[in-house]
Amino acid sequence: WEWFLQRVGKKAAAGGPWGSWTLGGLCPRSMLPDVVDDFRLQKLPLKGLETIFYSSYVFFTKLSGAGALGISTLSLDFAGYESGACKQSEPAVLALKVLIGAVPTSMVLLGLAILSAYPITEQRRQETARELDALRWAAGADTHGPDALPAWSR
Repeated sequence: WEWFLQRVGKKAAAGGPWGSWTLGGLCPRSMLPDVVDDFRLQKLPLKGLETIFYSSYVFFTKLSGAGALGISTLSLDFAGYESGACKQSEPAVLALKVLIGAVPTSMVLLGLAILSAYPITEQRRQETARELDALRWAAGADTHGPDALPAWSR
């Protein structure tokens, strides 16, 4: 997957025919290290960034999933959905169509719009990696041992 993203690019991968699957599951996970590295390069003395970024990502992913389930359950309840019934009322059928079709489509389109503003291109990612490697090498060239790397890289 990482090879594919590096060849095609993250924006192009999310916009392809597999876009909603890529946009919802794989792109955020593959973009998170790029964001952490970019932030680290801007704020060098900070350490422990991975923990903050990854835990925030997991928390907000879980929170949005729980919110989506609550909203869909309430929507179906308000529409008169009856669990186990073979035939549903017209408002319940409409609510199901909206929840299954219109809402996911609009969320994918919103995600693509947000992704289009994503500032880290493949070229910028490579430059950031080179700069971080140069900083690590410079720190390691001066001293040896466990303290050879700067505090932000431990």
